[in-house]
Amino acid sequence: MAMLAILFLAVTQVQLPTTPVGRKLDSWLQAVNSGDRAKIRAVHAGEKDAARYTAGDAMMGWETGGFDVHAIEQASDDEISVLVHTRLTEMWLHLKMRVDAGGSHEIRGIGCAQRMRPPTISNGDSWTMLRSPVVWTHSSTNL
Repeated sequence: MAMLAILFLAVTQVQLPTTPVGRKLDSWLQAVNSGDRAKIRAVHAGEKDAARYTAGDAMMGWETGGFDVHAIEQASDDEISVLVHTRLTEMWLHLKMRVDAGGSHEIRGIGCAQRMRPPTISNGDSWTMLRSPVVWTHSSTNL
């Protein structure tokens, strides 16, 4: 059983970059995965629609059971796309986050789109995903 737990952790733990958006995504994931509204609110502190985004993120966390990152698809200082697996619904999603490129690094957009289960989930392997409609998004600009 301990070996299974070690294998599970090895598969699901992906090191996010230490860029502004990587740190913000890490904070957001920890908050949403915890289900704690105060932690989610803290991630959105100072943002224009913080109360609305907090409510949406709390609902998304409740509906999905949280997220495990399996691969980084693309990353820059202010934008990141990752492959995630939801804990409760076991859906595969493409999650994209953009933050303000200035000093505040406020979240400018988060979007999720459902994906087909990849044939492999290890970082670095290549696989093709089919695009489908966005299932959830909040954004101050278009993603």
